Amino acid sequence: MPRARTPPCASTGSSTPQSKPQGTDEAKLLSDSRRIFMSRFADYELHDTKKYGESLAKQRDDLAGLMKEQGLLPADFDVRPSGA
Repeated sequence: MPRARTPPCASTGSSTPQSKPQGTDEAKLLSDSRRIFMSRFADYELHDTKKYGESLAKQRDDLAGLMKEQGLLPADFDVRPSGA
């Protein structure tokens, strides 16, 4: 037997009228949401360049150093591009 469809809430058009936290200050919610968003995407900032996806030698060397410290690359592994 098919389930009955829940009618949308008349004021919002949503079938979940309680999806927004009740009794919380809007300014505090916005502030908290922005803080969480910025903390998650802080590592995606462009450093020393304006072209997204550009690979710089310093970035490559820093990443290789980190990978060598963690044992993901052998200590003597050469990370320079071939022909360099």
